[in-house]
Parts: sequence; C-alpha cells; structure tokens
Amino acid sequence: MRLFLGNELLDLTKEDLQKLYVDQGMEAIVYKYGDEAIKIYKEHCSKVRLDEASAIGLSEIYTERILLPRRILRIAENNKFNGYSLSYIDEIRREDIPQIGMSEFVDELDIIDNDLMILADNHVKVADFTFSNLLYNGSFFIGDPGSFEFDKDISKKLIYKANTFLFNTFVTDKIFNMAGVSYYRRKMLKNQFYEWEYIGDQIRKTAKPDESIKQYVIRMTR
Repeated sequence: MRLFLGNELLDLTKEDLQKLYVDQGMEAIVYKYGDEAIKIYKEHCSKVRLDEASAIGLSEIYTERILLPRRILRIAENNKFNGYSLSYIDEIRREDIPQIGMSEFVDELDIIDNDLMILADNHVKVADFTFSNLLYNGSFFIGDPGSFEFDKDISKKLIYKANTFLFNTFVTDKIFNMAGVSYYRRKMLKNQFYEWEYIGDQIRKTAKPDESIKQYVIRMTR
C-alpha cells in the first residue's frame, strides 16, 4: 500500500500493516506510525465521515486535548483523500479514573472546555463523545473527530452551548458512571447539574478538593 501522509510517502506491506495495527471502527482502520495514529478509510462506510475539506480545516485548528487531524492521507496512485492522522496517545489503566482527585479532575475538564470554546469560535460542532473515544494517560483526551462538522449558519455562542451540552452529558453519563453507583443514583446526580452550562464550574461549587471522583459521586447521591 502506497500512501501520502502529508508530503511523506509511505510504502507499507501487509506485514508492516499487521505490525502497526491498533484498532478499527465503522469508518476506518487505525495504525500507529511514530507518534501518530493513522486512520485509513475503509472502502465502504454506512456513516458520514470527514471529507477532505473538513479534515484540512480541522487540521488548521489548535486544540490541546480534543484530538484533531494532523496530516491528510491520500492514495499515492490517484491522490484520492483516504483518511488522516491524529496524535497517538499511549493509554494507562482507565480503572484508575474514579480515584482521581476532584481538584485535578476539574482542572482537566477546564482544558477540554477551553478546546470546546476554540472549536465553537471556528464554527465546529462536536459529536461522538463516547466512552470508547475517551483516552487517558494521566491526562484526558477525546479522540475520533470523524463526526465533527463545520456549521457557519449557527452562531458561535449556540455552537458552544451545544458542545457544552454534549460534554456535560459525557461527564455525567460516562465518567461518573465509573464510580459504580446504581442507575437511580447516577440519575439523581445528573439532575443536580444544569446541562447547558459548563459542568466544571458547577462541580467546583460542590466538590471537596481532597475527595476522589468516586467519593464525590457517592457523597452527592446519598
């Protein structure tokens, strides 16, 4: 397989691809190449995925924890757009997340919230904030921008509100779910937050700096 990753020509054999293989989803197969995760599009895909213009547009935006395309991938023989690369994140145990202190956790949320502001300023609507797209290596990252889209017809303020709603739901439904409490107690906790305002600021009002995520969820749902 001969591909252009940006201006770099990659000539990869089947054996190379087997060694570099990481994972795959509906839209692409993922390989590790140096410090990048290369997403090579599958021939057929039932979901909408990033087109070339959107991938290039996202690659020109700098975010710290929401991973965006770095280099565009093209098939060498016809120069056809066929994917992109992201920064590769070496993960550690996700099971450690519930033990993170709340002060550190909110600091992490602040960084992602700042990324959401940057994306909204560029008219980017986020999507696919799922647990499988949460990456943790001591810091939090959000992977897979494959369903992000530009929307110039909606104001930056409304896009940020929509992005915030999605992120808040991700925190309450996915991260807080790792505390291991019942569905009823998770729902009780979720109802304590206003979904359209950044959740980190709301958590600061109720969290104790010396408690963990798990301790916080348990205390708030007693």
